[in-house]
Amino acid sequence: MGFDIVNPIWLVLIPIGIAIIIFSSKGLKRKGRAKKNAVVILRCLLITLLFLICAKIGLTWTVDDTAT
Repeated sequence: MGFDIVNPIWLVLIPIGIAIIIFSSKGLKRKGRAKKNAVVILRCLLITLLFLICAKIGLTWTVDDTAT
């Protein structure tokens, strides 16, 4: 079992996207601390999932047994 990555260049953009979200979260001063952290975490998760979709990650499963 392994991962198949079609466009690995998208994986390089994940840390860049997360850094942009963290630096742009300075404008959320009106929100409470817990709410601000929840918003930042959800945005980071969403960006990560979008970049993983763009990288076209797939799970490859090889079977050693032959069934007839």
